[in-house]
Amino acid sequence: MILTNGDSAVEKLTLAGVASHDEIHPWRDVLHEGPIVLDGGAEAFCEARATYLAEAGFGSMAEIKTGMMQSHQLIVAHGGYEEVELWFEHDLYDQLQLIQILALLSDHARLDGVSLVQTSNYIGEMTSTELQEAAGHGAPITMAQLEASRRLWSALGASTPKEVFALSQEFLPTLPFVQPALERFLQELPGRNGLGRVQNIILDLLSISPTTAGRLFGQYCEQEEPRYLGDTSFFKLLEKLQFCEKPVVQGLAGPFPSYLDGEALRDWVRAEVSLTDHGIAILGGADFAQHNTIDFWWSGTRISNNNMWRFADGELWRD
Repeated sequence: MILTNGDSAVEKLTLAGVASHDEIHPWRDVLHEGPIVLDGGAEAFCEARATYLAEAGFGSMAEIKTGMMQSHQLIVAHGGYEEVELWFEHDLYDQLQLIQILALLSDHARLDGVSLVQTSNYIGEMTSTELQEAAGHGAPITMAQLEASRRLWSALGASTPKEVFALSQEFLPTLPFVQPALERFLQELPGRNGLGRVQNIILDLLSISPTTAGRLFGQYCEQEEPRYLGDTSFFKLLEKLQFCEKPVVQGLAGPFPSYLDGEALRDWVRAEVSLTDHGIAILGGADFAQHNTIDFWWSGTRISNNNMWRFADGELWRD
């Protein structure tokens, strides 16, 4: 059995002949957004994740929850597979998934027959030859990796970012991509101006020139390496900058539409977006949180105006 970071990776690995389609399973969760609830076991975790993701437009709650429960069952049923191979990239999206899977495996102390293929390239961009070569270089999972992942997963589920921040200061030689991934994750907490890194990049790009929402996503991707954010997640962050008490961008016709509404979606991504006067003020140092409601989940922490955790210049603090 192979576990990897999503459906496109499944198709790529299948086409490369690494394994048959039914032997490769996608891990689909976008763990860098929404709540991580660890009290209550798999049922409570999947319920919280599915509720958030459905409300964010990723699909129906029932389908998302069913898929997540099936993924958890694969870990529970790991003993039925002689070999378990994990394929994950270096970016934040993948590293959070890898931490979760290794933490789940740590509950079973499964080491024999479990290996990890970590790539500093994106699986979807690798050639069949590169994927076939990588398939022969999976490293056996170690107890140190399981123990580190258990600590990391617990920290991600905590009600403050303090434990994640502390662990981001440690270099974990057995999981070399985790430290930079955690550092990047912390940058999505509100900074001094009340916005995370992605939203600040949006304002910086629009300060150069107005552009369409679709082109803005492409420009953002050129600013981010390693890339981890999908278009839906990006557009939801963009949407929040306009549909708030004191908008910092303008031009969007409405909230981000469902992918089921193709015409509305096409119109939405073609809309020209520009900064408002308040957006210019935010770039000049004003605080978005002073004029707007803040309410979102950063892993296990609910960030709000009354529970404002900020991260900037390598420092974490609570207002």
